[in-house]
Amino acid sequence: MSYQTLFTPIFIIIALGIFIAGLVGMQILDRIFYGSKNINAIRMFALSLIVNIIILLFLIMSFSKVKFAVGGIGPQGNKGDRGMEGSPGGLTLCKVKPQTAQEKKANIKSSNYIDMKPPFLEDV
Repeated sequence: MSYQTLFTPIFIIIALGIFIAGLVGMQILDRIFYGSKNINAIRMFALSLIVNIIILLFLIMSFSKVKFAVGGIGPQGNKGDRGMEGSPGGLTLCKVKPQTAQEKKANIKSSNYIDMKPPFLEDV
């Protein structure tokens, strides 16, 4: 027997086991939070957690046997018409390079820096 023919019975058995374990867990939560005004929210959270675990199990079991293969290169389309010539960007390499904002900020900080260290006197 192959995995594909056994997938449905195996999944159903495991899903039922998880569902029953989840119901037991919900009963435990009911006993822990007995009398709480938010018991319905706790039950909905537990039930949604159970359903999400079952969905996760299904996805893992379904896609674990999928084989990925790189396909061939597809057909290349026709080359389009050449576009119109654009205007030059105005960039020249011989100009003086303008300062960036970060460089200006560093220059201002260095010009305002005051050395507050006491003078060092050498032993003579």
